[in-house]
Amino acid sequence: YVDSDEAGFENLYDFVDITGSGTSIPMGDDTRHNGLPIGFDFEYYGTTYSTLDASSNGWLSFNPQTTSSDLGNDCPVTSANTPNTTVAAIWDDLVSQGGGFYESFTSCPYLDYGGDCFVLQWHDFRHFGNSANMDFEVILLDDGNIVVQMLDAGPETGSGSSTGIENETGTDGLTPYCNLVGSIHNELAVAFTPPGGTVPGQGGGGNGGGEPGENGFVRNVVGLAAVIVERTGTRLGEDIPGDEAAGMRAIPFQEINDFAFDFEGPHAPFCPGQPGAIPPQ
Repeated sequence: YVDSDEAGFENLYDFVDITGSGTSIPMGDDTRHNGLPIGFDFEYYGTTYSTLDASSNGWLSFNPQTTSSDLGNDCPVTSANTPNTTVAAIWDDLVSQGGGFYESFTSCPYLDYGGDCFVLQWHDFRHFGNSANMDFEVILLDDGNIVVQMLDAGPETGSGSSTGIENETGTDGLTPYCNLVGSIHNELAVAFTPPGGTVPGQGGGGNGGGEPGENGFVRNVVGLAAVIVERTGTRLGEDIPGDEAAGMRAIPFQEINDFAFDFEGPHAPFCPGQPGAIPPQ
């Protein structure tokens, strides 16, 4: 995944307001709305879906086997607890003031994508017991990308909510933010990109030069060559100084002259992207 706070990805945020054009969902408090049509076949963790369920508590699921609206967020989202096959936008105990909306597009307005997309928007929601409203959405692109966007993240800024994705069994997923104050904010976007895919708005590529884990989703690393991070967060190789919060490692380089870089100085087996890396004298 990558979010709009990362250098070079600021353009990820492009909120699509469908309150004037989308189909209204009377969400209220602790409700779940089943069988919403996506409008195209969407592949998620290797399975193709044409409908989804939406909860008033800030998440959607492709699994219709449970009817719970589940107000208690899982932290991390990856959990055997139901719901599974979940995309959590701002998963918390929420109450609707304005309702939900959904809409399918054959020419998606998000970043002028142009292909098919589906937008699910939670409009004027508040945390139970709080009066301040939030406005956020999930966008599904027909290339498999999932984008969560927060127009208004609310006053709690992630202190009791989760944002992330998980597979059908809750054994695999990603949780960028959960139960951490200040982790989310207004006008934030986070994109989950499938293996072999391109981060939205990045043209010919935007995965930091890395390859995603097999059947997983990409965690982006900016400014480093040849980085792989598996979808579960498994770390490979050596630590990357200055990126401790991301929890990832770089693939060890062999001789630098094996790569198509044009650096002056002696050839040495070190990673030029690492802060403080000094070639041996």
